[in-house]
Amino acid sequence: MADICYRGSDSGEKTSWYSTYVVGASQLVAFVLIALYSCVYAFRRLTRPGISSEIRFVFIRKHIFYVSVFIFLWTFSLMHLYFQLYAAS
Repeated sequence: MADICYRGSDSGEKTSWYSTYVVGASQLVAFVLIALYSCVYAFRRLTRPGISSEIRFVFIRKHIFYVSVFIFLWTFSLMHLYFQLYAAS
């Protein structure tokens, strides 16, 4: 089954789709890195005095779960973009 993105025979159209995939992949990689940094930042902010250990544990556990779910979901999109970039065509 042919890829619907490469319907045309014009090389300019392929270049346009290629740049779209590169931008999308770059954005998703940046998202993952920022999401991981947000977990570290949240942990550092929670270690300050004034927050009980129970609340700290609940918050950081929920935040890490939230970030993990988003990374897991966006990984499928990232895999598709890399497949489109590096698939032999």
